[in-house]
Amino acid sequence: MRRTGFLALAVALPLGLAACSSQATGDSGRSSTRAPEGRGTPTIAAPGPSRTPQPTWATGTPPDRWVDPKAPAGTPIVGTSNRPTPTDVTPAQISTWLREGRLPPAPAHGLMFEAMTTSIRERPAPDIMIFGDSMTQQGIDPVTLSRLLSPAVGREVTAFNASSSRARWGVNRLAADYAISIGKAPKIALVGISTRAAEKDVAYDDAKITPFAAMVQGCDERIGAEWTAADEAQCERYVKDPNERWARAGDQIRVAKAGKKAPTSVKFRADGLDWLQPDGFMNHPGMSTGDVLASSRKRAERFPGWPHMDPEGKAAFDAFVDDLERAGVTVITFEIPYSPVHQRTLEGISNGQYDKKRQKAAADLVAGTDVHHFPVTSYGDWWSDGDSRDEIHLAPNGAKKFTKQIVEMPGFEDAAVDALR
Repeated sequence: MRRTGFLALAVALPLGLAACSSQATGDSGRSSTRAPEGRGTPTIAAPGPSRTPQPTWATGTPPDRWVDPKAPAGTPIVGTSNRPTPTDVTPAQISTWLREGRLPPAPAHGLMFEAMTTSIRERPAPDIMIFGDSMTQQGIDPVTLSRLLSPAVGREVTAFNASSSRARWGVNRLAADYAISIGKAPKIALVGISTRAAEKDVAYDDAKITPFAAMVQGCDERIGAEWTAADEAQCERYVKDPNERWARAGDQIRVAKAGKKAPTSVKFRADGLDWLQPDGFMNHPGMSTGDVLASSRKRAERFPGWPHMDPEGKAAFDAFVDDLERAGVTVITFEIPYSPVHQRTLEGISNGQYDKKRQKAAADLVAGTDVHHFPVTSYGDWWSDGDSRDEIHLAPNGAKKFTKQIVEMPGFEDAAVDALR
């Protein structure tokens, strides 16, 4: 279920939101622009001057300062344990810490999402913002995308990956609405459609009841089984009372009280091999093709269900696209498949029907919109040892190659350059 509008904030909290109307819409009846295979504009508050030096777009070493060196490997300083905030914290302190970038925009449904949205706040608006689930988060490299498109545009093209784990279109819309509301809308939304992308966004059930969602999308939603009167009342308390909003964000408050900036990246292992980069890309080490095959066979012991489109998934996708287009953003979609060995595994247990259904679900999802859609049947001949981190997700080397495959698809560069110029 989706909210019906942005929240107008007159309080002195620097989320930078302004009011606009976003009425619920279904299938608009428009036809998508499919590339060869291989309602008014929101009122947006202008962002204030930068409060901190802007991070570089290309990232280097892992962000050591966000991992406690005395903690077990994988333990971040900022967690999602919902520990209570000290009772001596005042609304004035919260407002100050937000202005100084010491807190994320608002407590959200997960640490990675908080770090990613903090990075959106702290960076200039990118030319391209990438949306999708964990496959896109780990499968499209912003640095490679920038490097490949910049010569054709004639200037540096900046890109940011706003995808997140388990996200369908409710969670992606939440991230997009936030970027739009603070004046950080991109020129292009590059949207990855994975195998399960057309299904209902179960992750949004958790995301929509958070303080972050309350501040970005407001509390105006039809009361029912998935949004109760109690949910609405709690949402309104989040909006009105900073202490209520941050009441169970003790870890985040601890970082702010220590004078540190809210993290824009997160490292999960002491060796730095697994980490969320400041540009939103999720970095995991690769596996051999033999290990990917073994992992594929193990996963296939439980048939994952046929790819399909749920009505709720379609409605959420249309709303996501509508919000972006109202903000003047060009939406380009592409399909991201599983690894070749996992696709073969699934084809073998489904009488050759699995990938056909995946591609049909993607086509059904974009139908009736005017997005530029790029179908992808499989990874190219480049796929080899080390290119995947498991049977589903790409590793950084594979992400660079897949990003190049997308950019080189017929019509993609033309669509991107037209939007960027």
